[in-house]
Amino acid sequence: FSDETPRDYHCNLGPDGRRRDADEKPELSRGTVEFVATKEFMVSRIHV
Repeated sequence: FSDETPRDYHCNLGPDGRRRDADEKPELSRGTVEFVATKEFMVSRIHV
């Protein structure tokens, strides 16, 4: 298992299972995700 995360970016977890610094790092608490839909999804009626 290879981990490319810099050592100084690692953080312990709190009792709730979240990183202790999650609220201090905007990329962990206020990030966004963009999904690209496939052609098959776009022609299906499921998403309508």
